[in-house]
Amino acid sequence: MVIGAIALVLIVWFSAWPWLKWRTTHYVFTNERIITREGVFSRVGRDIPLNRVNDVSFQHSFFERMLGCGTLTIESAGERGQVVLDDIPHVERVQSHLYELVEADHEGDTFNEADAEAIARHITKETKGQ
Repeated sequence: MVIGAIALVLIVWFSAWPWLKWRTTHYVFTNERIITREGVFSRVGRDIPLNRVNDVSFQHSFFERMLGCGTLTIESAGERGQVVLDDIPHVERVQSHLYELVEADHEGDTFNEADAEAIARHITKETKGQ
């Protein structure tokens, strides 16, 4: 009986608990932010605006490559620095997609010559109206 109880505890500890942690962990990538939520009994969440993301990288070992997962590291400008997301399926594809989202966000925030000309026309129009 004791050996059976110990075996049951070990099975739960090494299989059911990791599965439960995995099922209660959520990563969402939108065109505005990265949202993380994790925890079984207590929850921890973090939102990172895309305009704060400096670098997105991934790594996976040989075994993780065989399983099709890996670790995604997001470096953000802020007091918390890096966010490490473990066991991300198709990590290379996710990293590429997230990089594209970050680039699109940065391009939307850049000031180019067309913006400068539009501002100059607006100022000129306001000046002539006075």
